[in-house]
Amino acid sequence: MPSFLVYGNDFLVSQEVQQIETNHQAQDILEGNKTVFDSSNFNLSDFQQVAQALPFMDTIRLVILEDVIKNNTSLSDSIIQNIDSLPESTLLIIKERTDKINASFTKSSSTTLTIKKLSGPRNGRELHQWIKEHSLKHNISISPAGISALADHVGVNLWNINNELEKLSLYSQGQQITDSDVKELVYSDEDVNLFNTIDAIIEKKRAIAFHNINSLLNNGHDTSAIIRLIGRQLRLIAASKFLSSSGASHTQLKQQLGITSNFVVDKVISQSNQLSQTQLLFMFQKLVETDQGIKTGALDQTIALDIFLNQVT
Repeated sequence: MPSFLVYGNDFLVSQEVQQIETNHQAQDILEGNKTVFDSSNFNLSDFQQVAQALPFMDTIRLVILEDVIKNNTSLSDSIIQNIDSLPESTLLIIKERTDKINASFTKSSSTTLTIKKLSGPRNGRELHQWIKEHSLKHNISISPAGISALADHVGVNLWNINNELEKLSLYSQGQQITDSDVKELVYSDEDVNLFNTIDAIIEKKRAIAFHNINSLLNNGHDTSAIIRLIGRQLRLIAASKFLSSSGASHTQLKQQLGITSNFVVDKVISQSNQLSQTQLLFMFQKLVETDQGIKTGALDQTIALDIFLNQVT
């Protein structure tokens, strides 16, 4: 069985390791047949013993070295010497989250070692292209302007971009993600997560709701966007209550609500169970009053939202 050295960008390396495990049917092996060594627990003797052992009730033994070799030449040489003598049943993956790897590996004459360097985007053009390709791979539709906005808001952290794309995909419900969606729903690391804020309001966690709403406003976020998202969530909750009372199954709820994520559906169902019909109608009424008060200029946006939070939490 081949061994792999994967190094470079943290996100890309992690994704590649998952793909290697999938390709070699190593994702569902018994826990005892998978060993992960890192720099804190690695010992060459233990590694040799584990890597040479045959798997128990599986066809594969998976051994992963995470950030073990770094620039240690003698350790690199010792690991390389063991690679070609590993049993056919051992899948070795060396995972290094760095752009530079010890020359011992790059010069290795091993016949079973595959080396993959995975570099992240180096400039804005490459970042835009990566977002486009990553979105297509995961069947997420996003406009060119949406790609630019996401790159501007999140930067080159591919973990964060991936998470934001998943979030945007859930809330766009299959529609194309636009730059307006990104500007309303994606914030930089220091911003409060708007979705957690909405959850706090609906779940009546007053202190959290007050803190988060005021932080969002102080950072210049649009009050109308906050109101729209609260309204959307309330509508989903209302629809969930009606469908559940009609005996709809979990699958039917997903279809009728137009939601593909089990996580989002379960959250909507949980929140609908916490709110009575009377409470839900009251929240709708107060949200409409808040929106009207802001749009007519009768109330300052901060005062209006403070009043709304006092009324509904």
